[in-house]
Amino acid sequence: VAWLRPGSSSGYDIVPLLSATEIMAEARAMSNCIDQYARPLASGACQLYSVRAEGVPIATLEVCPHAREHGVLAINQLKGINNEAAPAAVWRAAWGWLSQQPDGNLKVGTLARPDTVKNDELWSELFALYHQERPDAEWWPRSATRVMIEIMRDELRALARSAGVVSWLFR
Repeated sequence: VAWLRPGSSSGYDIVPLLSATEIMAEARAMSNCIDQYARPLASGACQLYSVRAEGVPIATLEVCPHAREHGVLAINQLKGINNEAAPAAVWRAAWGWLSQQPDGNLKVGTLARPDTVKNDELWSELFALYHQERPDAEWWPRSATRVMIEIMRDELRALARSAGVVSWLFR
């Protein structure tokens, strides 16, 4: 079941990709990696939508629960063919489409990310030595939270960019 309704905005149609067949067709048409999204799609971490002009896919849209706003959906990615940045007109259309959604679709409590991540033991194990050596480092959380992981991801992206590393892993 799609989180958001299909619709049109600024001459573009935005439709949910709900089946493996639809996702594979979009991945082929757009030369992107959404065919590898099985885990996040199955877990409810995101949903994918196709942005089309006259029936032809021109961008792929990823919608996720907002990282910092409990129960709110947000555009996580909007990519053109070959994962190129989508043009500004497509972004405006995506935001226009999102703004047309009923409020109930944008705030879905059952889709909210829990604050803690599933493998808290792994987090503790990874940073146990650090906490042992620096017991005064209370600023570094002893439990993994989604917000902390999002902050770390943003910092890694910034570090990769400043070092000139170009990879889809850091987009």
